[in-house]
Amino acid sequence: MLSPHKKIIVACLISLLVFGLVIISAALARLNPAYNFAEAIDLKVTGWLFNLRGEQAADPEIVIVAIDEYAFENLQKRWPWSPALHARLVDSLAHWGARVIAFDIAFSESSEDLYPGSDSVFAAAIARAGNVIIPAKFERLLNPVSGDPELKFTPPVRLIREQCYATGITNIASEIDGTVQRFPYPAAFSFQDTQYPGFALATVGAYLRLHPQRELGSLLRRLQLEPPYQNRTLINYAGPAFTYPVISYHHIINGSIAAAQVRDKIVLIGATILEMHDYKPTPFSSQQRPQMAGIEIHANIAATLLRQRYIATLSPGMRLLLALLLALGSALLFMFLRPSAGAFAALLLLAGYWALAMYQFNHAGFLLPLSPLLLAVPPVFLLSTFYKHKTEAQERRRVKKLFSRYLSSQIVNELLKNPELLKLGGKRTRATLLFSDIRGFTSMSASMPPEEVVSILNTYFDVMTRIVLKYDGMLDKYMGDGLMAAFGIPLPRKDDAERAVRAALEMQEALKSLNTHLKAKLPRPLQIGIGINTGEVIAGNIGSELHTEYTVIGDPVNVSSRLESLTKTLGATIVISAETCREVEDQFFMRDLGTHTLRGKSAPIRLYQVLLEKNSENPKLTEKEFTDAM
Repeated sequence: MLSPHKKIIVACLISLLVFGLVIISAALARLNPAYNFAEAIDLKVTGWLFNLRGEQAADPEIVIVAIDEYAFENLQKRWPWSPALHARLVDSLAHWGARVIAFDIAFSESSEDLYPGSDSVFAAAIARAGNVIIPAKFERLLNPVSGDPELKFTPPVRLIREQCYATGITNIASEIDGTVQRFPYPAAFSFQDTQYPGFALATVGAYLRLHPQRELGSLLRRLQLEPPYQNRTLINYAGPAFTYPVISYHHIINGSIAAAQVRDKIVLIGATILEMHDYKPTPFSSQQRPQMAGIEIHANIAATLLRQRYIATLSPGMRLLLALLLALGSALLFMFLRPSAGAFAALLLLAGYWALAMYQFNHAGFLLPLSPLLLAVPPVFLLSTFYKHKTEAQERRRVKKLFSRYLSSQIVNELLKNPELLKLGGKRTRATLLFSDIRGFTSMSASMPPEEVVSILNTYFDVMTRIVLKYDGMLDKYMGDGLMAAFGIPLPRKDDAERAVRAALEMQEALKSLNTHLKAKLPRPLQIGIGINTGEVIAGNIGSELHTEYTVIGDPVNVSSRLESLTKTLGATIVISAETCREVEDQFFMRDLGTHTLRGKSAPIRLYQVLLEKNSENPKLTEKEFTDAM
């Protein structure tokens, strides 16, 4: 089994490895957006969060005037429409008290060829209203000669630009999945020493009576958008397409609306007709839900800015730190859990993180990115599980090899199923110790060929060892012609003492058959003495760096050995201590051997001879009858 210290070290190494993979993924994403797996995950998650949150009320201060199918049908005019027509629209909106009028229509080319004098008419209407935002656009192009990237600025025609309240940039960047999720960063675009705010920002500035170009700093402070604010640029969409109410352009022209519909409000004018191809996917878009018109996207941006309903998220550096912490935390968790419990913990972690992300998104306006979790936890779980499976398989083989020599297969299998029961470093536990020795075998073997002695011992130990293992004892060691066994090591049981005594009785019984089998080889029959004692011992690996063995040490071991030596003096084949007697007196008949002082002990202890098991065949057998039978 891995020690806690080693588990912590391995967990740290696994988390660092996974974190390194996250760093590599981030580096690849910078080189090629197609490999930005983290952003792809977070974009998908953002869509889920928006849809789970559901639709919210559109901002009542923002109205969309749509260039839609109804307007085309009723106006019967080809696109582009005359600026003079837009002048009528501006005059009507200004008359009804619109607070800001913002066009998402390009006026980058003069209309004099198609509609002579119309630009002047439109410019005059803009000047009268004094609150009109006209769009401009930036484009990144390649120089046809050098091939170098160049920035192209497309402003409104000068006549219109000079009369409008402000110019707003309508550029909207799409994410790698094509969705529009963020409003522009930085807040204003610089070109030829002039700052051009984003279209929605310019609109909100006009609404707040802060000029978006001359008072840009004050506007950003008012909106709590002081740089850097790139981690708060998510558009807080109210809902899917058509969440915002729409008034047809034609209804404004023919005056068929109530003034209250536009009074003191932001009026955004743009195309919603499909043929003008100004539709983009948003987090709410799906196969069942249509994409959103650009003008409605600007409405959602304006509402986000106006109400300061920002959705904050983590910076790239904080995302990496979160990934590292998640990798380290989950690695430590998985290393101390079994694979099944680790899998459950991983699912619980994912579910808990997702629940936290939903709560933060819905109630705190914070987008907790899921990519650090998904890029860190599953790989950590797989690596931790693989490592533990490999090391535990090696540990199982080692344990099986180590204990199969002196434990029953049943105990070995139980240890393999529950390795935490085995503490190889040393464990204090209660056990029953059994020592057996062949009486006079040393003098007997002196007259025998060595090969014959080895053959006899091998046969003897084979029989006795099988009996020890039969009663789930642990064969500790062979000592010349002696044997040491422990019952309750490494797996303690309530009946350790009883099993030790049963094994001793069966060893004495098996010796009769063994003597018959070895009669031709033996000068005289073998006799063994067995000593048994119960007490608290230390079990564990004992030895040096070159060689260790699993064994037990402690005073009860020495007492058991002394009892075996006393069997010769006391004339008893099985001698047990009073400690063992107290645990087995209900199962066996015993004879009190009195008190004796063992070598190395100052206080005498009471000893007993095991005679026979109490069973249904001889329940009334007396001690005298046992003595006469011996």
